[in-house]
Amino acid sequence: MKQFTHGFSIIPLSQIKSKYRQHVIFVDNPKIIPFLASDPVTLEPEAIEDDSGHYYSYTFSALVKDDTVMKCNGRKAILCLTLSDGSVRYFGDLDSAPIISVTPYPGKFLVKSTLYSRDAVIL
Repeated sequence: MKQFTHGFSIIPLSQIKSKYRQHVIFVDNPKIIPFLASDPVTLEPEAIEDDSGHYYSYTFSALVKDDTVMKCNGRKAILCLTLSDGSVRYFGDLDSAPIISVTPYPGKFLVKSTLYSRDAVIL
């Protein structure tokens, strides 16, 4: 079974020409920001039902030591998550890219982002 690894990248929206599901076309010489988490990244799914109806929430989180991640705080971006077989999964869409949230702690940074979807996403 494929598992998420320690590796992930933050892809600014300006670096993507087009995206359809898991197929992404980048601009020439894209500036993708790679990171290595201290533990495997997590992606927590949650089914939600409220007055708005039934939808799904997916929360990405990773703990990194690289302070470069602070440049991404508050920005919309697509996340590229590396799986144990070397394949990747993209988190986000050009039309509804999640906002990257970075919380600094002594010697480390917590990166979080939440994405909402009407349909279940196959990970």
